[in-house]
Amino acid sequence: MATEQIGDKFGKTFTWDLKVRQMGLASLEYASLIVSEMELPMTPQQYLDQVAEIHANLFPTALLMPGQKTPSTQLEINNKNIKSNQRDSSASCLFFFFFFLITILASVNCITT
Repeated sequence: MATEQIGDKFGKTFTWDLKVRQMGLASLEYASLIVSEMELPMTPQQYLDQVAEIHANLFPTALLMPGQKTPSTQLEINNKNIKSNQRDSSASCLFFFFFFLITILASVNCITT
C-alpha cells in the first residue's frame, strides 16, 4: 500500500511482477529495486523514509483481525523488541521459527486459545 501511494504521486504503477521480484530482499535492496524500476525521483533511503512515514500514519488506525486482542507489530523475546516485518537480520528467522513452532504445537492441541 505504501509503495502504491508513493508511486501514485509520480504517476508510476507498482506491478505484481515488481512485487514478486522484491519479496525476500533486505530493505535497502528492495528499496533500490523499487526506486530503479519505478524510476522514482528519490534515493532508496528517501523511499524507505517515506514508507516508514506512511506506515506510521496508517498502522494506528488499522483494524485488528478477528480474534486478535492486541497488535502484534512487535515480538518481545529476551527483553529485545523484534519487529515482525524485519528483513535485515536473523530476528525475522527467529520470528518465523517461533511462528512455525506455535503453529505445530497448536495443531497437536498443545496450545489452546
